[in-house]
Amino acid sequence: MRLRLVVTIPLVLLFLFEILAYYLFREEILFYRTLSVSGLLVAATYFAVLWRQPKPVDSTSPLSDSPEEG
Repeated sequence: MRLRLVVTIPLVLLFLFEILAYYLFREEILFYRTLSVSGLLVAATYFAVLWRQPKPVDSTSPLSDSPEEG
């Protein structure tokens, strides 16, 4: 959970900065494209980190490896 917050907060701040930069620097398209590419790279890294995290195993799940009774 802590890792998700550590990664999510900068990602949200980056996108807010991109929106602000778009309105401030509309004429400088190259600057905005650079920000967009960096934002996409950060987003891709974010999802890759979350998907690689091992999911906790619930021992009370009916899909556990224990044999069924009955």
